[in-house]
Amino acid sequence: FQFCLCNGMLQYLHIDEKYPHWLLNAAVTGYAGLAIFVTGFCINIHSDSILTNLRKPGEKGYKVPYGGMFSFVSAPNYLGEILEWWGWFLYNPNPGSFWFACFTSIFLGTRAFKTHSFYRAKFEDYPMERKALIPYLF
Repeated sequence: FQFCLCNGMLQYLHIDEKYPHWLLNAAVTGYAGLAIFVTGFCINIHSDSILTNLRKPGEKGYKVPYGGMFSFVSAPNYLGEILEWWGWFLYNPNPGSFWFACFTSIFLGTRAFKTHSFYRAKFEDYPMERKALIPYLF
């Protein structure tokens, strides 16, 4: 919690200093970043909703998630979060947002690969066309 609070405060101070009237002063990259952030946020929320509702109350064990971006990748919630942070970097370019986007990409990219490997090992009928993190590529 403390890390997120400090990170958020530092990011806000950078925006407040750079864009006192942020909506009027944002450049094209700022609007693109905002669009990427919102897209990632929607992917993240929708994917988390699918995962949350995967099992009925009292059910145990693992299941293969379907629907939404799960049609393309094994960990769309991670993809969504990575998009959020890169969108944030484009909206608010500074060393802190850049390194946080890099860290998130590496950390969640690794987790996505491990999740993908787990699903493939656990379920014989796992969709072979699904990639780990990036649709059609990885």
